[in-house]
Formats: sequence, structure tokens, C-alpha cells
Amino acid sequence: MDDFEPFLQIVHISDLHVVDPRSPNAGAIRALNRSLRKIPKLGTWIADGTAPYDRMAVPLFKDFLQEITTDKAWSKCKTWLVDTGDLSSLGDQASLNLGQGYLQEFAELCPEIVSIYGNHDAWPGTLPLVASNAALSAQGQVLAAQQYPVSSPRCALRAAISNGGGEVQLYLVDSVIHERWRNTKALGEVLDPQLVDLKDLVDGNYQEGRYDFRILAVHHPVHYPPPRPHFTMAMSNDNDVAAVLDTPSPIRAYPLAHLVLSGHTHCLYPPHDQLPAQVSLCVHPNLGDDQCQFVVGTLMQLDRYNKRLGWPHQCQVLRLYCSKSKPSILSAERLLAARQGGQAYKGTGIGRYKFVPLPRNSNETAEEISFAL
Repeated sequence: MDDFEPFLQIVHISDLHVVDPRSPNAGAIRALNRSLRKIPKLGTWIADGTAPYDRMAVPLFKDFLQEITTDKAWSKCKTWLVDTGDLSSLGDQASLNLGQGYLQEFAELCPEIVSIYGNHDAWPGTLPLVASNAALSAQGQVLAAQQYPVSSPRCALRAAISNGGGEVQLYLVDSVIHERWRNTKALGEVLDPQLVDLKDLVDGNYQEGRYDFRILAVHHPVHYPPPRPHFTMAMSNDNDVAAVLDTPSPIRAYPLAHLVLSGHTHCLYPPHDQLPAQVSLCVHPNLGDDQCQFVVGTLMQLDRYNKRLGWPHQCQVLRLYCSKSKPSILSAERLLAARQGGQAYKGTGIGRYKFVPLPRNSNETAEEISFAL
């Protein structure tokens, strides 16, 4: 990459789906899953979303963090750990506390950590469809007590680009709907006031002539991996959100976000070894030519229905490079880190997290993409 030098790596995790198996809430959900087996499609969907996590994945992911943060090529660079939601499956206090404990363990190795919440964290300990309005309302207060930004965007992390040309800025927005029926269907929405506030935040950090790289973390994808479902899972106003992100801010910062990071789908997107070399070649119809969306699968939830194609527990590592001679270009590598599944152990990972080789070249693990700033 000519004179491009490494300066920041980002470890993107999502959808840990922690469940405290001893809690009454977990027992009630297991009973609900048993009763829903009579309705195959609904039962399968709920069982997949509430599947337990593999506890062995926690220490193994810590080993992986230790490995990449002390790697010779990257030990002098910052590492961010970004979690895009669904820390728990049920939103109950016991599971949230257990999940927060894991994040604190990860933070010992990677102190620059940020976490948003997902639609499952907004469950009041049970399926929203059968919860009371009071319980649904109170869950927002539970999440605020966990230090999550509820319905309020913020700029969470910043890092200087070492060529002196600008900085990387990580913004957060909330896409979770605190309503019984729409949350049960796992739909998302970013409200207009949040988008207005996001523009103001970007403007507050913008300097004309400086080359900044803006990342937006949101639980629901703005561009849902195709085929986009019509009645469940998707961000209901994704077209509107994408249009705002592809519009200059009041003082002409553009785009509002170069890269969107999300979870929610439990699948990697773009698929492994299908990342284009240029952002403008990404097929994201609603986003602009200078924008793209990366989605990652679940870090450690059991894969009951083989969604993750042999790599059930996964995260993605983004390694950023800058150049003094080309300050308006930022180069990034995307690497899939995962635990491999096995024929005898379907749905769970075997062994440690490792970088997954690219199918077209088993000696390579990184896909490269360039952003115009």
C-alpha cells in the first residue's frame, strides 16, 4: 500500500445474547419455547433469537484480544472495541449484569470500549408481546441505568489520523423500538430528532479542509443484507435514515457517516471474501457512493439453524491505514475472526478465535477497501 501506515484497529462485536440460566426469566422463556413448538415458523424464530451462549467463548475471546492488542505491528496503535447491541437475550437484570461483567473483562485488555443496546436488551425479561406496558416503559430506565444512550446520539470515540490530516470519529444512534408488537417483530427505527441531533454533533466536530473519517454504530442495519425482510427484523425507516446520512450537514460535512457498523442479523455482511476494493462498488442502493455498511454475526450465541456457515462465533477486525502523500484516502482491511464449527458439534464453535482464510486464497485473511475522505 505504498506509504500507508497502520494507526487504528477496531474490533467489532455484536449480539452476545447472554442469558443467566438460573434466572426465573430464562426458565419462563424456555417454557415459552416449548409451547411454541406447535407453531413451527414462530417457534423457530423465537428459539433462534433466545438461544443461549457458549460460556467457553468468553475466555477464548479474551485470549484473542490479548493476541491482537500485543501484536508487534499493532501494539503501538490504538484498538477500539465496539459492541453493537443485544448484550442479553431477555433484558433481565441478571443477564444484563452478567453481560456487563464480560464487557468489563474485555475492557481490561481493550480500554477504549463502547457499547450500544439492541432490541433484545429492551425486552423486560420476557417476550414483549406478553409484557405489560409498565414493564416495557420501565425497561428504558433499566437501560439508562446501564449507561446506554437511549434515544440520544453521541460521539463516543475519537482518534487522530497519524498523517495529521484529521481524525476518526465514532458516533452512536439508537434504533430500538420500545413497543410491544414492533419489538416482538424485531423492527427498528431511528427517530427524526436523533437524526437532527446527529447532524449537530457532526457539525460540532467538523473542520473544513480536514480529512475526517466518520463511523456510525447502530444496532439495526441501515442497509439490510439482501433479501431485506418486509415485516420483521429491518429498520422500518431505513430509506429515510440512509437519505439523511447521504446528505451534507448544515455546514457541509459530507457524508455524515462513511461507514455504518451494525449487528442484529447474526450474519456477516458483505459476506466473507465479497468485500469490494472501492466503496463506490458496494451495492448499497440507499446509501451514497462514498458510504458502506458492515454487519457482523454474533460473538458467542449458539447457532441452532446454521446461519453462519461453519463459523458460528465471530467478530470482525478493521485495520485502518493512512498516508502522508494521500491524506484524502483511508485504506482499511477487514478480517473475519471466528471459531470454526464442526460436524459433530453443530451450532457451536470449536477451539479458539482465529482469522479466517479467504476462500480464494487460503494464505490471506484480509480484504482491503479504500475510502475517499
